[in-house]
Amino acid sequence: MPSTSETAPERPRLAEPVEATADGGQVYVRIGTPPSYLRLGARAWSIAQLLDGSRTVDEAAREAGCPPAHVRKVMAQLAANGLLEGTEAPRAHGGDVHRQSLFFLKSTWHDPRSLATAHRLLARWCPPRVVLPALVALLAAGVVVCALRWGDMLSGANDALSWSAAWQVWPAILLRAVVHELGHAFTCLSFGRSVAALGVGLYYFQPVAFTDVSDIWLLRARWRRVLVHLSGPLVDLAILVASGCLVLALSDGAARTFAAYLFLSTVVGIVATLNPLLRSDGYFVLTELLREDDLRERAMALLATTAPWRVRVRDRTTAVLVAYGALSFVYIVVILGVAANVASGFLLGSVLGLENAVPAPLAWTAGAAVAVALWLRMLRQARSGTLA
Repeated sequence: MPSTSETAPERPRLAEPVEATADGGQVYVRIGTPPSYLRLGARAWSIAQLLDGSRTVDEAAREAGCPPAHVRKVMAQLAANGLLEGTEAPRAHGGDVHRQSLFFLKSTWHDPRSLATAHRLLARWCPPRVVLPALVALLAAGVVVCALRWGDMLSGANDALSWSAAWQVWPAILLRAVVHELGHAFTCLSFGRSVAALGVGLYYFQPVAFTDVSDIWLLRARWRRVLVHLSGPLVDLAILVASGCLVLALSDGAARTFAAYLFLSTVVGIVATLNPLLRSDGYFVLTELLREDDLRERAMALLATTAPWRVRVRDRTTAVLVAYGALSFVYIVVILGVAANVASGFLLGSVLGLENAVPAPLAWTAGAAVAVALWLRMLRQARSGTLA
């Protein structure tokens, strides 16, 4: 972060253009071109609005009724995000391929204006008021069919799988991920906001796609932000219905095998993306419905800095944070316990032919031990971030 001297010009000025939306006690701010985003408290935003280039730090402090140190603190936060004139935010590489970590390689497409053009053409040729009701009715009918034939779809998909065609799982995962993210992007554009970036990559050798719809924080209606987050899972549901019907309709062959991989990967994708204990669409919907921003970080910070026997649930916010933190811990234990059982059964049973070599209680204990170690590491990181 820049030093105070670097972020305190004689007459500080916010970068332009500036757009802000208040929601409760928070203000979401979009500043500059290309835009940077920041969430400020109402008090900090009132101070930031005084930084228009006509006042010194001392004058802004007197007008805001606070010490100059408070103004400099707000300026440092703004400067760290490139929101003061003469400062720049740390940005990712533009439109290139780069390695995020050893197991994350991604290609990012910044400022995808052609996507907005495609959205305008689509809206012109397929008026949403006409097309959307028809699509909703079609999707509802498909969901009914899917529910009635769910068992047949699952068994058909399993029968269509083969080791010789296992490579098809990667294009199936990528197709589902790209269409999922386009659902977020087009919904964001439909509400008049912009999409900052799109991209694809490999995360632990699995194809992934991502989109930056940070601009939705400027939407005043909370239900619109929720709908943007839910648009991806709704698109997944459409893919699930379509691929499931193809599994039932097609005879054996490459097309049916690909439909089976697409169907099964979408099932896994829906479960993962709607899980509020993972930082995905379900999590962001939950934070919107509860009106609790940064729910995961705040829950971890509370548990990291307060001994369990000293936690006092005195208000709704504390209750939500404690409940979310406790559920996160149980989730990690269960997932790693199941993973330990599956891994031991596969490696020792299927690969080495040693059936029941590791008793289930022992595998669960090993998984729980790893979960506790991982949890303690997460708490240490949260505590370090809180004290920094």
